[in-house]
Amino acid sequence: MGLLALGLLAAGIPAWVTLDDHCPALTVVCKTVSVDVPMGKGYSSFIAEQLNAAGGTSTCLVAVSDWEPWLQAYAVAAIGATALVPVAVCISAFDAFRTEALTAAAVSASAGVVVSVVYALRLQGFANENTLSASQVDVGRCAAPTLFAGALLTQLALLVGVRYTR
Repeated sequence: MGLLALGLLAAGIPAWVTLDDHCPALTVVCKTVSVDVPMGKGYSSFIAEQLNAAGGTSTCLVAVSDWEPWLQAYAVAAIGATALVPVAVCISAFDAFRTEALTAAAVSASAGVVVSVVYALRLQGFANENTLSASQVDVGRCAAPTLFAGALLTQLALLVGVRYTR
């Protein structure tokens, strides 16, 4: 079970990459300038910083000034669900909790995949609503695919791993 838990942790690495500053959740392109917003950054404060830096005259970032902070909750939920899978597998090492823990791991892995897909769809909806002629909002270029990849790989590793650890 310990080897399976390590494999599940490794499978979830792409989901954790979402939190890296080099994997933007939001990109605003205005004319020739492109600004990336990392997942861990509060979007409202980031936009306020950008507007202050531009002297409050930037027309590029006004389009995303109403970023819905709860969109970050989807990514946090998907990462949390992915992270719970190895924990549940470790708990399944105890015979008394085996069935319940493996069921919890399967449900958590599935929830991670579903939430990551919903996250990608909500991000795309946000981009569609907030694209103006002066700027283009590109969302989830890195964050959505890596989040989905981590959740899906964790689910597949659980499916294959549980089959061979019995």
